[in-house]
Amino acid sequence: MTPSSQRRRIWPTVLFAVFFVALYLYLWLWIDSALLSVDPTLLPADAGLVPFPGFSWEPLFLRSFLAYPGGPVECLSALLSQCYYHAWAGALVIASLAALLGLAAHFFVTAVAGGWVPAVRFIPAILILVLYSHYADKLPMLVGLLLAMVAVCVYVWTRLRHPAVRLAVFLALSGIVYYAAGGTYLLYAALCGVFELRGKQGRLLGVCYLLLGGVIPYALGTHVLDLSLADAYTHLSPLPLSADITGQSIMLCLYLILLLCALGGAVWPSLVAGRKRPGPVGSTPTAQTAERSPGVAALSDRLRGLTANPGVEFALVLLAAVLAVVPSFDGGERTLRRIDGFAAEGMWPQVLREARGLPRDRYTFVAIHAVNRALYETGRLPYEMFSYPQHPKGMMVGVWEGGWPTEYFHEGRRKLFFQLGDIELQIGLVNEAEHEAYEAQEIFADHPVILKRLAFIHIVKRQPEVARVFLRALSGDLRYGRWAQDALERLRADPLWAADPRVQQIRSVMVVRESAILDLTLDQRLDELLRTNRRNRMAFEYKMAHCLLSCQFEKLIGELPRLDDFDYPDIPRHYEEAILIFEDMSGETVHVHGREISPETRQAFREFRRGWISLRAASDREAILAALAERFGDTYFFYNATVALGGTTR
Repeated sequence: MTPSSQRRRIWPTVLFAVFFVALYLYLWLWIDSALLSVDPTLLPADAGLVPFPGFSWEPLFLRSFLAYPGGPVECLSALLSQCYYHAWAGALVIASLAALLGLAAHFFVTAVAGGWVPAVRFIPAILILVLYSHYADKLPMLVGLLLAMVAVCVYVWTRLRHPAVRLAVFLALSGIVYYAAGGTYLLYAALCGVFELRGKQGRLLGVCYLLLGGVIPYALGTHVLDLSLADAYTHLSPLPLSADITGQSIMLCLYLILLLCALGGAVWPSLVAGRKRPGPVGSTPTAQTAERSPGVAALSDRLRGLTANPGVEFALVLLAAVLAVVPSFDGGERTLRRIDGFAAEGMWPQVLREARGLPRDRYTFVAIHAVNRALYETGRLPYEMFSYPQHPKGMMVGVWEGGWPTEYFHEGRRKLFFQLGDIELQIGLVNEAEHEAYEAQEIFADHPVILKRLAFIHIVKRQPEVARVFLRALSGDLRYGRWAQDALERLRADPLWAADPRVQQIRSVMVVRESAILDLTLDQRLDELLRTNRRNRMAFEYKMAHCLLSCQFEKLIGELPRLDDFDYPDIPRHYEEAILIFEDMSGETVHVHGREISPETRQAFREFRRGWISLRAASDREAILAALAERFGDTYFFYNATVALGGTTR
């Protein structure tokens, strides 16, 4: 082998490796696989995606995946998804799947076409990049797809000649693929059928495979495993399109492109060869020549040029990847997920940092909920609340109030268990937190996050025996098992966790007879919390914030004496602003109990009032409103005025 031919063989491998190193770095440093565990939307149709599942080596957990087609792939995906907790490891899993899918696609299409087909090995990776740029995690589908492609490659690699033996191999692999990967089996059967249909000798076998692809899921799924017709055919496949239409559509495109590549590879050799025309009279059969159309000939020559020059192929693939990924990356979605992820970890300054970069039109109720919780935890809620977009219904998503649409109350609240955090626990509504956790368990089964929450709730409620049940169930989990084992040890030494500061804080504010207030409004619940413990700072600040958002000035002023129960050095800025608005509207003077409203707030109110009065008579209202937003957008003055105009955010 000459040095030039060696280089031609090595360079495609080197460039393939370079491409996937770049893909890995993109997934690790930019996408951040840990963000795939959260879904920060609120609409019930879209919300409530479960964080990547837990995984345990317990036999009961493993056996739960063995009862239905696709279970083994879901079990393996649950194990692989544990890598998502570390961004570098999660990116490695996704990049490895993309590389293996590319190699399998290249092997199969090359076998079908009878020669090297440029760029095929990069196509799955480009679509996977688009998929994860949308933060649509389809790990079980990708693992199932890889299994199906490996089975196809095994079938092609055997190169068996006798049709009966090939049929036997196909059927043996069919059982494995259908049981392990569910509906992905349909792609396996279709690709094997296409491979056989490319030649006359295999056409009958190819048609047989396509028919069996429709029969086997029906026979095994509905009659043997007692599945519904839809589940028998579509489990772990991209059909039918669900609420996650973006992710499902991208996966469907991946399936279709693999099929089209296979069909193109089967048809291409005959197009390139063209129809045979006889040579001169008396010539031998080998003297016959191929007649090709100029268009096919030119395209064939260009493809050969790509094959001969891997650098050109790589440049085109890189350009295609950039053109696909840049418009598909959703920066707002990443910020929302970072907000939700930091909130779940209690990293409140990071929540506020991310929220400052989120466009106002991307704020959801869950994002507002997380921001307000972060402001409270950092002591800034009564001072900086209106520096961020607000909505009257977004103050306390986890503590629901009458008047919400039915679909939010019955579906949104339960589906958003993972997104709303534990505010009920923190504020003292322990029974309500327990109720929500059990409702979430009905939907999401024994997810480790739910088990951990239930265990902690029963510790707070001084029910150590019940807590031990959940802790034992959690002790085998890869992520939370160590925490559960440590908690069991602590229960042995201190059954009431009397030395734990968070447990003691929650017990000091919890409502003892909470069942009596479950049907009360948010105002009434907060009043009950303050009657239970007048120094429940969270209940006080959330009540004041609720009054601000709903423009209940008299209720807010009635709560001002409670300022003495806390260590505020002054009247918080937003409370001052509300007092000045009330005095201006009512003509009354508010008694501030020995405190004073700052001169800066009074001056700001005078300036805002002049600007707002000029707005009413101005012809260019939009310009003046924009100027007021620029100057006073972080004040309650502006929020209250825009609500009066029919607005819902600052």
